[in-house]
Amino acid sequence: MNDPKQLRLICRKPVEEVLAWLDENASNGWLRDKFSQERILKVGGEKSNYGCFGCSSDKNRISAILYLHIDRNILRVANIDSRDERMKNISIEDYNVVLDSFIDDVVGDSNSHYQVDKKPKM
Repeated sequence: MNDPKQLRLICRKPVEEVLAWLDENASNGWLRDKFSQERILKVGGEKSNYGCFGCSSDKNRISAILYLHIDRNILRVANIDSRDERMKNISIEDYNVVLDSFIDDVVGDSNSHYQVDKKPKM
């Protein structure tokens, strides 16, 4: 059985600027999900520091919400949930497909905004 993949972005610029840059460069059905981000803030309060991105489904991936936990200058994928409320839990395979798509269609490679770490020590 495969393990869930991981991703950490070490920000070289302010976090909000990095999130905005990711949103501007998102493609293939990805966009920043400010509604989910605001919902987390309402439920968890100010200590709930997350950036959220959503994707539509395509032939390879489910429609999902990806949660980036913000800790100072680090963005770490905290969770991925299906947008389909009938699907309570997603498989590790679906999780990894969505994360790979996020890396390919949103994150790309390390750049002036952040360093990409695909195998962080947690």
